[in-house]
Order: sequence, then C-alpha cells, then structure tokens
Amino acid sequence: MKSYFQIVLAIIFVIFLSAGNAVAQVASEGNLAYALSNYQLNKSAVDNGQEFLIRNRMDSGATWTVYGDTLILDRIGGKSFALLQRATDGAELFSTQDFLFQTGVGPRVGVVGEDILFGFDVEASYFGIDNWEASKSLTDVDGNGMTYTLFGVPTAVAPFSTIDLHYISRLHNAEINMRFPIWENVRVLGGFRYLQLHEVLDLTSTDTQWVQSNVDNNLYGGQIGLQAALINRDRFSIETVLKAGIYGNYTDSLFDSSSTGVLGDKTTHAAFVGEVGLMGIVQVTGCMSVRGGYQVMWLDGVAIASDQFQSLNPVNPKPYVGGTLLYHGAYAGVECSF
Repeated sequence: MKSYFQIVLAIIFVIFLSAGNAVAQVASEGNLAYALSNYQLNKSAVDNGQEFLIRNRMDSGATWTVYGDTLILDRIGGKSFALLQRATDGAELFSTQDFLFQTGVGPRVGVVGEDILFGFDVEASYFGIDNWEASKSLTDVDGNGMTYTLFGVPTAVAPFSTIDLHYISRLHNAEINMRFPIWENVRVLGGFRYLQLHEVLDLTSTDTQWVQSNVDNNLYGGQIGLQAALINRDRFSIETVLKAGIYGNYTDSLFDSSSTGVLGDKTTHAAFVGEVGLMGIVQVTGCMSVRGGYQVMWLDGVAIASDQFQSLNPVNPKPYVGGTLLYHGAYAGVECSF
C-alpha cells in the first residue's frame, strides 16, 4: 500500500511540475500571436522554433484525439463473514475481508472525435485488468480441526490438515459516449457501456476436500453523465467526469465441491455502475499532451465469488447477485490531437 501511494504522489508531482514548466515557457516568449481557429480565438506559442496552437481542452480545434494510459486500481468489496473457523470453539481464523488483493494494473485506451456527429463529440474507450489475485494458506497447528463456511453452515475439515485459498478477479470495460456542450466548460454525455466481471475462488485442503466458486457478470446498458473543466488555462487543465447507469446483468455461476458436486445456474437482473474521475492535462507540443488522474468506480448488483460460499442456496442454486464492489486508483498516460 505504501508503494501505491508513492506512485499516486509521483504522478501528481509530475503533472504540476510539467504545468509550471509549460506556463514559464509560454511567459518567457513575451508577445504571443493569436490565430483564429474554427471554434474560438486560440493562443499560439513557440516550441523549439516551431509555432504551435495552444489548445483549449473543452474546444480544442482538433478533429481527433487518441489517448493511452496505464491504469492502477485497487479492488474492495464483498460480504464480510468468517470463511474459516476453529472447529472446537468457532473462533474466526480467516474472514472474506482478509483477502489482500494485489493492485491491478492494465491499459486504458480511447479515441475522441470532436464535433463529428451533428455537433456532438463521440468517444470510444476500453480498459481491462486481469491480475487481481490473493492467496492464503492456513494449517491446523493445534490438531483440533477447522471448519469452512459452505452455504452458511460450518463444514468440518480433518485435524492436522492445511487449507489453501486462491482468489482471482478480472474486469474489462468498453463504452461509447456522445458529448454535447451546455456551458463554456461543461458537457453532458450519454452512451452505452459493456462491463465484464469474472471471478474464481478455490479452496483446497490436504484431506481431499475442495470447493470452487466461479462467477461471470456481463453488464449491458446506457449511462448519462457530465464532463467539466474545473481549471482551463494555457497548456494546462484539470477536468472531472461523472457517469452513472442502470444495466442488465446476465450472470452465470458454477459452484463445484467435493461434498455437493456441480451446482450451476444463470440469471438476469438489474445492476448499477457509477464512476467519478479527476484528471490533469499538460500540453507539451502542438499535438501531444501528458495526463494523469484518479478514478473511482462503484458496481452494485453483481455476483462475487466469495459471496457464493455463504449465500448460495443448494436447492435452488441461482447465483447470489447482491454484491457491491469499489475500484479506485490512479492512471497516467499521453494523448495526441490532430
């Protein structure tokens, strides 16, 4: 966690250091030439002997912008209950909240077409993270036996055994949005999002007992939101974006154990996704900018692998879809406009 905050602080430091250099570089040139763009009066500056346009992020004068970021997210969520207990007195040995997931790292890419469809901007984007992973191994050192929670009922494991837990989680997101200006630095947006959440939790013991919970969530639906420039200066801006939508979630689960055999089913229901982001952008050349920021995303109404251990009904094994997950973290990258 300490290294994670160091990464965030480093990104913020680089953004504001670059912003200070950019402002100083423009100021040192003295008189700035003004040129009329298709959208507004934009400033120009000299960079290595070449005059280039200083773009207004909310009305850039460019037709296309492409970007690529490295995204770093933490995963938080799932029901809290004792997954492993001591058999003699029921003392908690391991909770579902004790899984320490590695920070997930993945790409985020996108393309924006400005004013290309009846005055609307169109943005298509994708991000994906495959490497959230957590493991835990517990041994019955006192020889009194352990139990694990299965459908809310303690299930005994033989004394002197070892239980190994391995949890993986993957998230992929693709969306396309249209944006339209309503004030000088504010745009409304609306569009379509597809989100896929896949999770697997394995429990195995040395006395040959084992359980696997495997769930897939596929969310489809529309969203609305706002994009606003909080600061919009020469070669530097800070923006925020808010999105929210109701989605149809097609969920399937496969629950397999040494005691129950294979249980599986599917269901379709409503889910919610909300997203908030803050981003700083510094223009370094006529077409290229560096960027970095922070993103928070909330999922509600999803199937989580660990929840199935306690909440699944073996008589009617519909996946439990009352889960909530929170993702938050930093990103940094570049964008090019032309």
